[in-house]
Amino acid sequence: MKHREPPGNPRSKSGGNLRECEGGVNFARNESNVTETRTRRIQLKHMQSLRNYSPVKPNGYSAKNIVKPVPFLCLAPEAQEVFVTGDFNDWDGAAHPMRRMPDGAWRAEIPLSHGHHHYLFIVDGKPLLDPRAQGVARNEQNEKVSLIAVS
Repeated sequence: MKHREPPGNPRSKSGGNLRECEGGVNFARNESNVTETRTRRIQLKHMQSLRNYSPVKPNGYSAKNIVKPVPFLCLAPEAQEVFVTGDFNDWDGAAHPMRRMPDGAWRAEIPLSHGHHHYLFIVDGKPLLDPRAQGVARNEQNEKVSLIAVS
């Protein structure tokens, strides 16, 4: 946006000619404003040079590419072994064994990507729904499974 500076302003570039102002705000030119302007230009140039953020570019930023450690807790103090199986490990019952905690609970931390995931606990060889799950869904065989949402 163009603004006019008052004629005779000793700091104006052209003594009253048009000049560009950032954000459409006419401000007096002093050293701090000049520094702020240069900093903004550098930041804008840097942001324009970031080529890694593009949802259509292969290997670009996507929430699906971000994984978060998600804790799973199974309360089965009498169990001998407990596993977590789900769509995140192709329902491999041995892929994610859980560790027994001193209080008898079983815990595992699994890195999961953004989205909804179906899972079950395998307690001593038997599938078990998570009573503390965020929901219940159906798998491909129309069996009930626990549901977790990762965001």
